Amino acid sequence: MFSWLRGSQQNKENTTKTPQNMAVEKGVAENPIELTTYHENCTVNNIEEKDFHRIFKYLSVHDLVNCRLVCRMWKDMTKSISELVVTEPNPKLSLLFRDVKKLTVDPLATMDCAGLVTRLINLTSLKCGKINQACLEQQIQLKQLECPGVVPPFGVESICTNNMEKLGMYNSLTALELVNVSDKEITSFVKLGRLTSLRKLSIASKNFVGKIETFVDISHLTSLEISDAPLGSEFFYNLYLFPYLVFIGFTRCQLPVSGISPQTPLSQLSTTDGFIYIVGCNSLRYLYLNESQVSNYHLDVIARMENLIGLSLKGCASVNDYSLNAFKNGPISYSLEELNVEDTMITHIGLQTISRIKYLRVLDISRCIGIKIISPLNSLKNLEILRMTGIAVNAETIKDSFREPPKYLQQFLFESQPIDDPILTVFCSKFPTLEYLCLKGSKITSFGIQDLVILSHIRVLDISNTAVDDKCFEFISKLTYLEALYLEKCMKISGEGINVLSTLGSLRVLNMNGCAEVVIDSLKEMGELSVETLRLNGCNKIGGKFVWKYLSEIEHLKRLDLSNTSVDDDGVEEMVNCKWLEVLYLIRTKVSDKAITSLLKCNLLRKIDVRESNVVNDFLSNCIVITKSPERVAENPLLVVKDVPIENNKEDKESDDESSSSSESSEDSDDIPVKPAKIEKVEKTDNMESI
Repeated sequence: MFSWLRGSQQNKENTTKTPQNMAVEKGVAENPIELTTYHENCTVNNIEEKDFHRIFKYLSVHDLVNCRLVCRMWKDMTKSISELVVTEPNPKLSLLFRDVKKLTVDPLATMDCAGLVTRLINLTSLKCGKINQACLEQQIQLKQLECPGVVPPFGVESICTNNMEKLGMYNSLTALELVNVSDKEITSFVKLGRLTSLRKLSIASKNFVGKIETFVDISHLTSLEISDAPLGSEFFYNLYLFPYLVFIGFTRCQLPVSGISPQTPLSQLSTTDGFIYIVGCNSLRYLYLNESQVSNYHLDVIARMENLIGLSLKGCASVNDYSLNAFKNGPISYSLEELNVEDTMITHIGLQTISRIKYLRVLDISRCIGIKIISPLNSLKNLEILRMTGIAVNAETIKDSFREPPKYLQQFLFESQPIDDPILTVFCSKFPTLEYLCLKGSKITSFGIQDLVILSHIRVLDISNTAVDDKCFEFISKLTYLEALYLEKCMKISGEGINVLSTLGSLRVLNMNGCAEVVIDSLKEMGELSVETLRLNGCNKIGGKFVWKYLSEIEHLKRLDLSNTSVDDDGVEEMVNCKWLEVLYLIRTKVSDKAITSLLKCNLLRKIDVRESNVVNDFLSNCIVITKSPERVAENPLLVVKDVPIENNKEDKESDDESSSSSESSEDSDDIPVKPAKIEKVEKTDNMESI
């Protein structure tokens, strides 16, 4: 990957020892090209600098280096890149990107990050697999760290721990997760009041009943999560200590029930009236009660909350149709936008109550097995995301559900297994605005695929593990805006006629993992495709010297997976012509050291995975050559964790260990980013856990 750092060795005879020449001698490439001041396209120069920075942060390192060669303006802007994702932490990168604040290193990297990190003086966020402890102690500006096996420096802002003794020295904490702590430990920790910058607090403990008065000095808390706790009435009374709470989450918690009416004014309550005090949290916008003991009393109280936007009742087994009656006329019916009643006792009768929530945008009714009719959904005109996995659907159900195509619906997740060609025909006519469609494991055939032409905006199509054959390519070629196509384990596909997909100029991802009938002739037809990612893991019939020749003709190919195929060293030198290749997977193949030597001549190649192959030697190169699985690092009890979305939509896109390379890192993610409409929690970047 870092071959561009070396540069060509210039004649050093009769050359003055300038700093630039000295840098070249050390192996850092200097650009010999005389750059123009601005881009040759005057239209591009009209883009504001802030927009350039937004674009640059999505580019890989080698793409950023190429951008430096465009013009002086671009070179100056790349110097101020704030986020960087690298495969190997080469210290020389600090010469090109001096102002990096957020650094992410591939956990499979073989080099220690210390050399690069110590040179990035503005670093505030670091994610890596390993780093020298002494190096961390010098990082006085570091705020976020995700690295197992090290003790975080004093300035970090996010910690997960079961030991409260050392927390007092982390005065800059903004996020804290306490595991298996008791009320006694919390109340006796006198230094807790020093954490005045704390914004997110999470407590997971069966020994915690809710004594939070100790947190009186951290009143700016915006997010509070409690798990596995038998909460008492005192906890809810003390919520007044946190006037800025936006999110509260209870997971597997016991919630107190009071004998007082849910409609009682707050001024008439006593300190023992418990849950009803949550109504007084005027800044609260999101409330999770996942898998907690929720009664009708609790829902009657929640119905009074006029500012609540998101409510999750996922896994609350006691929630039924009668429980939702309070939502019919309560203030919540005018404010609620996101609702999750997954895996509850709700039936189609309760769905009628839900349909009265006028501004509902996101609804999850998955695994509500009592729902037989979904026609009440006709009333939800603003619906953007509907999830109903585990609910039986048929053609009549879909016809009755939406008499008119939903205007704003972008994502519709359902049980794909019963979907056949007739149902797909009805489905496409009802939801023409969909951008993402997963029919994995359904009963559709190539004949039914022709109806997909109605979905004029579809970007991602998954028809894996279905009975489609090569005839489907003709119909798929009409999906003008398609960016990603998944055909995993489609046993009737051989790849014949796949060249018709060359009309899809936006196609970037083609996944044919596990398609055992794919033959080598189909690779020849792929030469005209615009794909950047090609996955052929488990295509057993692929082998021979012409494989590499045909693959090298795919002009834009960046990522290639040939794991579990019959490829060997024969003809591998042809891959030098694949000028954009970055990542190559050859797990459990017949390639040897000879093939690796040839592949390392690819200028941009940054990662080769050859585990369980015939490769014996280690290769010293800027390209990572993985020959064995990395060792696991022992977990440290005091570990800083990164603030990541609680859910990554794993249900929407299941990973298949048999047909995909497990070694792939996040940097090598080849899939078109299917970004379902995000469910805001506290910040725009956070997702709700289950909605």
